[in-house]
Amino acid sequence: MVSEGFTWNKASRRSFAAPLIEARIIAFAPIRALGSEGFMARIAATKREWEQLAAAARYNARELAKLRRLSVRQLERDFRREFNRTPQHWLNEQRLKAAQQLLLAGEPVKKVAYELGFKQVSHFCRQFKSQNHQTPTGFAHRDNTTPLSLF
Repeated sequence: MVSEGFTWNKASRRSFAAPLIEARIIAFAPIRALGSEGFMARIAATKREWEQLAAAARYNARELAKLRRLSVRQLERDFRREFNRTPQHWLNEQRLKAAQQLLLAGEPVKKVAYELGFKQVSHFCRQFKSQNHQTPTGFAHRDNTTPLSLF
């Protein structure tokens, strides 16, 4: 609360901001104390949570960074250190795994492509074939007794 006749000057701004800065330092102290080992604790603990975050972020690294309240660059550094790949590369893998599940559930290729955020069906087919070595249609119609390579 500001009393009447109070004027702002450099000293009053510093004293007003000091408690806010201290609160930020205290709030983030456990994260800083964890160092590089705290990456998983900072972001998410389990593989299932990561997969849920990937879907919630619509398989976009920028959206994933926003969800985790990190900069894109920090997310990239952490992913490179922990997973030896970029966040977008990992998200693309997750998107294609989700595509496998949808195709095996009987969804049409076009619907799967648009549902997973591909703007062009042809791009989806190229990505799918480069990872799975067969087309999405071939994958959906294959014999179900063959073990899946990516599950």
